Order: sequence, then C-alpha cells, then structure tokens
Amino acid sequence: MKHLAPKTLIALLISGAAAAAWAPLAAATAFTFAPTDSMHDTRSAHTATLLPDGRVLVAGGFSPLDLASAEIYDPQTATWTLTGSMYVERYYHTATLLPNGLVLVTGGFSDNGATITPTADLYDPATGQWTATSPMHFGRARHTATLLPDGTVLVAGGGPVNHPQMATEIYHPRTGKWTVAGPLNNFRYFHTANLLPDGTVLVAGGQDMNGQFLASCERYNPVIATWSPTGSLKIPTGQHRAVLLRTGKVLEVGGISNRFTGFKRSELYDPATGIWSFTGPAMAQRSFPGANLLDNGLVLETGGLRFLTALTTAVESYHPVAATWTPAGMLTTARWLHTATLLPNGQVLIAGGSGADQAMASAELGTPVAQ
Repeated sequence: MKHLAPKTLIALLISGAAAAAWAPLAAATAFTFAPTDSMHDTRSAHTATLLPDGRVLVAGGFSPLDLASAEIYDPQTATWTLTGSMYVERYYHTATLLPNGLVLVTGGFSDNGATITPTADLYDPATGQWTATSPMHFGRARHTATLLPDGTVLVAGGGPVNHPQMATEIYHPRTGKWTVAGPLNNFRYFHTANLLPDGTVLVAGGQDMNGQFLASCERYNPVIATWSPTGSLKIPTGQHRAVLLRTGKVLEVGGISNRFTGFKRSELYDPATGIWSFTGPAMAQRSFPGANLLDNGLVLETGGLRFLTALTTAVESYHPVAATWTPAGMLTTARWLHTATLLPNGQVLIAGGSGADQAMASAELGTPVAQ
C-alpha cells in the first residue's frame, strides 16, 4: 500500500527553557501528543533507531517510491536534518544498533517493490555517512533482526512469499561477514523476535508462504545454533508487536488473525514454562501499532490500522501488575506503519507512517503527564 503525502511543515516552537525540558520527565501512565518538526521525506514502513547520543536515525521507507534517504531527529532542537543516504533504497527492512555505535540496516523491498534485496548498509553517526557491508546470503523483507549478547546479529524469516527463507543467518560486526545459522521450523514473515533474559531468542507468529497466520513459535539457542519449537500463541497472529517486560515475560499486542479483524486481545509468554496465556484485552483493535516499554515498566501502544481501512489515534498503556489496559491519550494524527521511539527524557517520538490514503512526513511528540 504505497501512497504519497504532501510535505507537512509543522514545527514545534522551542522556548528558552529547552535545556530544562530535556531533563528526564516523571514516570506517568498518560501522555499528551503535539506536533513536532516534520521529516523532509514522506515515509512509511521505515525504521527508527535511537542513537547513543539521544538522537534518532530514520531510514528508508516508501513515499510511494522506495527511499534511500535518511534523516536525524535532534530532541534538543526538535528538528530533522537530512544525513547521508543508504546505498540501496529499501522498505520493510530492519535496523539494529551495534555495540560499536554503528547502525546495521538489512534487506527490504527495493527497485520500487520489484526486488527483495540481500544487501546491508552501515551508518556511522560520527560521520553521518553510510558504507556498504557484506550482503546476506538471502534476500529478505518483513524479517526480524536481533542483537545477540555476543554483539552479533541474528536475522530470521522474511523473504519473498513464493521463495521462503527457512535459513537464518548471523552478522559478525568484527569481520563484516554473514554466516548461515540453523533453519527455522516454519517459514514466517510479519512475525516478532525478542531476546530473552537467558540469551535465547523467541520468534512468534507471522504469516506463512500461503499468507496464513501462524500460532507457532520457536526459540533460538545461540550456543548450539538451533531452533526448537515452544508453546504456540492462543490465536494465530501476524502484523503484531511483542515487548519484553521487566518480569522477563513477553507481551504480544495487536495484529490480525484474518484479513478483516484487528485484535483487542493480548497474550503473555512465560519463558520458564514456554506457555502463552491471555492477559487483559486492549481497548482498541489495531495492527501494525507502535509499542514501547516505558521507563516505569508499563507498555505504551500507539496508532495502528483497524479493519484494513480504518485508522486509530487511540493510545493506551498496559499495566503488567494489574494485567489491564487504560487510556493513555490520543495521537494528533491517525497513522500506521509508523515508528515509535522512546527518548532518554521519557518522551515518545512518533514519525511518519501511512494515513488514510497516503504516506506522511509529519511527526509528533508524546510527553508524559505527571501523576
């Protein structure tokens, strides 16, 4: 779904107290959202990466053509600045912050959606430049990339639907090379991946090569480089989000299980038992929402798509102790396929995404309301 949006130019005025505003904000369960500076390019299905210095790197997406451009949001000035462009335009790719401070971008759709690329690029925040690194063994889009405890990156799933990639692979930052790892038990895309406290990786749900939604889940053990089945979701799900809670459990939110219904229900995975269980249902149905673990341990869910055509501005928070969802504010603009980035001061940056019929350049900041 590619759409072009007119460039929106909404700027957040910065007062002389900007430095004070950058101090950490009090933990809260509700947020107020207000427009901030718009990106230079409209973009959807892009990536956003929080850099070590607190800035945010946004890369790629479609607008409606595939983008190679990238830009940086500086929370202290509330402005976007174009930075170097990737070597390959891409959307539905991944971006991973490496221990050395570089950002690894992998795969995605390219050539205006005609190609699923195996290429990978590295961004250096110190120079603002991109360099090409070794390509993956397989082209992938709608895949996942997980930073492992040893600093390598595990890429799993994705790829063209008619040519499924069961193999997974590992990127080694020290050498810039990829090695093939153990194969998945199921081909999947639009799934989620979470690094668990014990160092294993949980992959959940997604869609198979026939577009059917999956309940199956599996875990990767990096010590023996193999995947093992684990407990299945209660309901087959794709296009969802998964957040690792402070308890070590994984909260699965949103998504769809058929082509017409966004989920209100959510599930919890317990790594100790390998079992999923229902937890409190969300208040709004949505797929492709934003989902962030907040500093106070709550989970914030923003925006998303309802019933394929209806968007939501609803924002809600999940309370792990009470296992309930509560209203947490409203976005200024309904959007999906956007990015949601938790900033060091507790604010949440919402950027781009698709509106009712077009990709957007607009961005907004969610500020916690002190309780």
